[in-house]
Amino acid sequence: MRVVLTREAGKNESLHWMIPAVAEISEVPLTRTVYFSIPAFEAALVDIHVSKAIAISSARAARFVTPALEKLGDLPLYCVGESTAAALRECGISPRWVGAGGATELARAIPEGPVLFIGAKASREELGVELFKRGIELQLAACYETIPAELSMNSQALLAGAEVIFIGAPSAWAVARSFVRKECLVVTSGATTGAIVRETHDYTIDGWGEESKNLLAEMAKSNN
Repeated sequence: MRVVLTREAGKNESLHWMIPAVAEISEVPLTRTVYFSIPAFEAALVDIHVSKAIAISSARAARFVTPALEKLGDLPLYCVGESTAAALRECGISPRWVGAGGATELARAIPEGPVLFIGAKASREELGVELFKRGIELQLAACYETIPAELSMNSQALLAGAEVIFIGAPSAWAVARSFVRKECLVVTSGATTGAIVRETHDYTIDGWGEESKNLLAEMAKSNN
């Protein structure tokens, strides 16, 4: 079984527990993250008016929550994903709510606004759309930018030959999708990314957890 992990270098080790020992694992980073400086982020907060809650959907944004709380006060924090929640707790912050269902579930969990979303400069619109339906305003404070990787011929070949690919964000899928065979299983980090992948690829499972681990184990058995 040929498995390709696509997170940035140094961030793939936490995924190995799901992969059968017989698998041949390769790493092809599909994006790189450029973080804004804390002073630049704090400057952006000057334009933020009163907020009633803070939302984040990526562990990469966790370290920017503290300066936001220092400026805006002790606001309730809503996040998506256990990895995001763990990153917040490492910063000494306890989220009020942790979800696994993506932007729609997150929007439904937040009782009132305005809501400050801390995340990528080019964040997707789903959360804002869902909150707008409920008459809740969303404000964005960007703290990083995701840059697509330029793939070598070898990296392209690894993607094309993979039987399983792990995809952690829509930005990563945008880089990979033209190289991925329809027979390849794409394991996404969660429902939001999974919905984007399914727009162009049917063979997909959502969630980096036990269900994905069990499916990969079954695939490995059938290959032997």
